[in-house]
Amino acid sequence: MCGCDRPLSRRQTLIGGATLGAASLTPALIPVAQAGLPLPPGEKPDTPFLFRLGRKPTPPAGAETEAAGIGTTAPAGAPPHRTLALDNINTGEKLTVTYMERGRYLPDALQEINHLMRDRRSGDVAPIDPALLDLISDLCLRLESRAPVRLISGYRAPETNSRMRSQDRAVARRSYHTRGMAADIALPGRSLGDLRRAAVSLSRGGVGSYPSSGFVHVDVGPPRTWNG
Repeated sequence: MCGCDRPLSRRQTLIGGATLGAASLTPALIPVAQAGLPLPPGEKPDTPFLFRLGRKPTPPAGAETEAAGIGTTAPAGAPPHRTLALDNINTGEKLTVTYMERGRYLPDALQEINHLMRDRRSGDVAPIDPALLDLISDLCLRLESRAPVRLISGYRAPETNSRMRSQDRAVARRSYHTRGMAADIALPGRSLGDLRRAAVSLSRGGVGSYPSSGFVHVDVGPPRTWNG
């Protein structure tokens, strides 16, 4: 019997199987890696990225409540005290509140912000990610603005988002608004262009420019930009 007809050893079988498995998986992984790359300026992505190379995946649905940072310590290097002045232009409510003291988020203050940033259509209230509040606070610092931030849209219930999407396909199917991770804002005395550039320079999430609607969208998802 020639050598080519000898049965393979168990070790040879395992090695061969592993090689074939890796070869078959590699092409399938390429689109996933490419999908994780940030978008250049252009159209708003229909579905927010859930994964980006070098960045933690977005937590599963429902995990944002645990990660909302209520009563927890702020990220290292953050200012020890933070105060936000917000003006909800849809409800007429205004709020100036210190939501961080000595490097810790204040639960009562966060709840006040959650209420002001609620879904104005349904009245639903959900935890707003403190990272979003920190981003807005830093934008005010970067642009040296002490004026109340004009809030056009904060939290958006999934049902509200679905209704809006049925009327306007530009609304993202899985908007970060539905996870308390996005806000549409404007700063009195500062142009939308300046606000957009400041948000992009911080590179802390998505930035969408909506000059015809008078606001800039900011979120704490993967860094990306688009024009609305």
